[in-house]
Amino acid sequence: MPYSVREYAERLGISRAAAFKRVRSGGIGAYRIGSQWVVPDEAVSAPTPVSRPMSPGNARRLLASVSGVAVAVDDAVVRRRIAEKTDRVLRGDVDPMLLWSWVRERAPRLALHAREVDLADLLADPRLVPSGLSDPRGAMASAASGRPALGPAPTARVDGGRAPAASARLETEPVPAPSDRPAPEPAPTPSVVEGYVSPAALDALVTEFLLVQTDRPNVWVHVADIPTDVSGRAPIGFTIADLLDHGGPRERAHATVLLHTRSGDGGTATPRGRGRDAIRAKGTTRAARALGPTLDE
Repeated sequence: MPYSVREYAERLGISRAAAFKRVRSGGIGAYRIGSQWVVPDEAVSAPTPVSRPMSPGNARRLLASVSGVAVAVDDAVVRRRIAEKTDRVLRGDVDPMLLWSWVRERAPRLALHAREVDLADLLADPRLVPSGLSDPRGAMASAASGRPALGPAPTARVDGGRAPAASARLETEPVPAPSDRPAPEPAPTPSVVEGYVSPAALDALVTEFLLVQTDRPNVWVHVADIPTDVSGRAPIGFTIADLLDHGGPRERAHATVLLHTRSGDGGTATPRGRGRDAIRAKGTTRAARALGPTLDE
């Protein structure tokens, strides 16, 4: 059930001014119906911040830096602060909710609805950088497709635990002829899509896919220009933050695993100074330009 801003403030025990600030930040997926703001039900169960947020641009810089993507920052003070936070994350000194609290205002987040038949095309559209629920690294993409995640295939054991020889397998399990082999299973159809879209591309994407704001979304769009990693994917830090946005226990568990992986095989200590290696002066790189203004707005 969606809420008015007044009802949202009452449910969370905050002032209306604080509620309106969250609504206007874009971080809770609120949308307008006529002249009234509507807050989706999911925002009421969203995690509670434990620290003040960073500015949107600096939050995106931190997530890129944590992901190992080089970040260029002109201001020396901001550069030092981002490097220090990066070091803390990579040493395993930052729990998921503290990281989320820092970066929760990194980009406006739209709760949208698309026709189910359009979801696969939307996910494949080059204007959307998949993240969060749509990032296979987050282990939520299988669930979002409506299919269980696939585990490792069982291995047959014979002769005291040894794997069978190729000839033995051929004798007991003949390879079917090409005409007898089952057709490859089609790619699963996603039931939810999440990703980042540039502000310059948002209107066209919304129009082409007939996206509408709703309190029952199947599309989550974070509106921001972000860098991509060497594989052209959203940096893993953004997927961690996006999963934490949803507030559910499964999403938080997957985000925690990813964060521990970044901090060194389950949170073991990492050398100091790694954050400084990823932060450079002179914001002239493509990644730096994508991350927006350096200083707090």
